Amino acid sequence: MKDRTALLFKGVLVAAAVLSILGFLHFSPLFSQARPAAPEAAAHVGVAVQEPLAAGASPTLPPTRPPATATSTPTPTSPPPTPTAVALPAAGPAHALSLGNGSVFDMVQEREQVGRISGWRPTPTPVPTPVSQPPARIMAPSVGLDAPVVPMYWKKVTRGNKVSLQWTVPRNEAGWHFNSALPGQVGNTVLSGHRNIYTEVFRDLDDLKVGDEIALIAGQERYVYHVDEIHVLQEAGVSESVRRQNAQWIAPTDDVRLTLVTCWPYEAPGNTHRLIVVARP
Repeated sequence: MKDRTALLFKGVLVAAAVLSILGFLHFSPLFSQARPAAPEAAAHVGVAVQEPLAAGASPTLPPTRPPATATSTPTPTSPPPTPTAVALPAAGPAHALSLGNGSVFDMVQEREQVGRISGWRPTPTPVPTPVSQPPARIMAPSVGLDAPVVPMYWKKVTRGNKVSLQWTVPRNEAGWHFNSALPGQVGNTVLSGHRNIYTEVFRDLDDLKVGDEIALIAGQERYVYHVDEIHVLQEAGVSESVRRQNAQWIAPTDDVRLTLVTCWPYEAPGNTHRLIVVARP
């Protein structure tokens, strides 16, 4: 009986010892580290996955983002420049304009734009007056006159002991006195022509009436005049002073005019008088 009780007591001691060893192994940090959860499970429960630490390593905390700091706006060292108005230049030639790096062309356009509001208008560029040329043709529609014109000169004529200058009138054209004014210019433009000999260029000149139109063609220009005066002056059998007075009709003048000269009357004896026709623009 005593032997059986002692054997049972030893069995209890052995069982207690085994349970003690198993408990020690279960709670010891060296032998009871839990296996890490599977990534899927960790993600499911919202837990960060961390690799197991090596033996003797100390755990490290995950890096933390530094707190955001407000960025201060830089303070300007000097106030921004204040725009200033630029005065437009006074009206004048375009070549006199300039504005820093601006274009003269742009400046002219700006001035014209302002002018549309303020009433300013750009100064017109003067157009050069074309240089006139000697007349090449004369036309008077009311009497059917349409004839060429050529320059006319004078020659020396001796009568007794006197030497005078006499105009040489062309036979088949009207003659422009070379020392008279060019068409359109200030002065007396003088043309002479035969009336009853050769081609009778000025045959019907005495049929002109005040107000009739006479035109001269010079180069590419057409100069229009209208009859203003008609005079018949005696030339034969008069004194030298009268002849000189008659010649004043072909002298230079300070206005613009056209003077036509021919003989009168057409019938014989003819050529006793001078027919003078004065036309003005």
